[in-house]
Amino acid sequence: MGKLFAGVVFTLLLAGASVMFLYNNLNAPASPNRTLVIVEIKSGMGTAQIAAMLVDKKVIRSKMAFVALAKLGGMGARLKAGEYEIDSSNTASTILARLVEGKSVLHQVTVPEGFSVVQVAQLMASKGFSNQQSIIKAAEDKALLSTFGIQAGSAEGYLLPETYRFRKDVTAEEIVRTMLGLFTSKVRPFVDKYQAGSAIGFHGILTLASIIEKEAAGPDEFTTISAVFHNRLKINMPLQADPTVIYAIPKFDGDIRKKDLGIDSPYNTYRYRGLPPGPIANPGLRAIEAAYAPKDVGYLYFVAMGSEKKHYFSSTLQEHNKAVRRYQLGIVSRAHSANDLAG
Repeated sequence: MGKLFAGVVFTLLLAGASVMFLYNNLNAPASPNRTLVIVEIKSGMGTAQIAAMLVDKKVIRSKMAFVALAKLGGMGARLKAGEYEIDSSNTASTILARLVEGKSVLHQVTVPEGFSVVQVAQLMASKGFSNQQSIIKAAEDKALLSTFGIQAGSAEGYLLPETYRFRKDVTAEEIVRTMLGLFTSKVRPFVDKYQAGSAIGFHGILTLASIIEKEAAGPDEFTTISAVFHNRLKINMPLQADPTVIYAIPKFDGDIRKKDLGIDSPYNTYRYRGLPPGPIANPGLRAIEAAYAPKDVGYLYFVAMGSEKKHYFSSTLQEHNKAVRRYQLGIVSRAHSANDLAG
């Protein structure tokens, strides 16, 4: 009886040792050396397909072992689609856990100040995030906009220029929601600090900030450009900002012409006084603060100083016209005055 019992125990121990050996062997890393490999698991792929791909990428040893480990651990149906950076020195069970956790690789994209919604959508699509039309559609989703308290028909002006990190399989809605969320948190301090003392509603401030962003030669001009437009608004003088006209032209070819200044659009600030209906681009934080806090100067005009890539500011039309003759050499310029554009 004792010999039989000892035989059974020995057999069980041998079987257990065999199972452990097999498990350790099949679970062992594909390589002793650390090599990072990017793998993409697409939606709808089954465990066997995933395992075959991982074998092909040389990050696991055995397709059969990976499938068996997934089934034994109840993880077969929990593997998430996405793009992953897999370490070939990890065990198969570690890789399985990573795919269940779903922590995909994040890719960086920087949205520059002054990009429009269309340009943001083009940039995101060029980086492989969703597609242009889906992003534009999400940016015009009234239900989504309302969750952030935005009553406008578009997220134009509300997509904060910043560096973002997204998964390659990110949806258009997730992109817009992330950008709006960051905008809300970053702009809130300015609203709390300045809005109560502003004569312009927040949407108006954002509209003005977008014009400042597009007009200024650089951030050092923001508060002065802001002062010019605030001063014009106070005396009901047309803003006459070329970027607003450009925004109204469906297929702008890069060259604004005198005839364009007559286009019948509420965004044509040569034809219509006051601010246009909404932002013409997505301004950065410095432009937004400048729209709230203009420099204390009496300027009403500014003209580009040619190769110096900045503007000359004037308080009177006479001074301004002299600057136009000096810096524009008789060429029709972005002089911000109907008189200047006439000659």
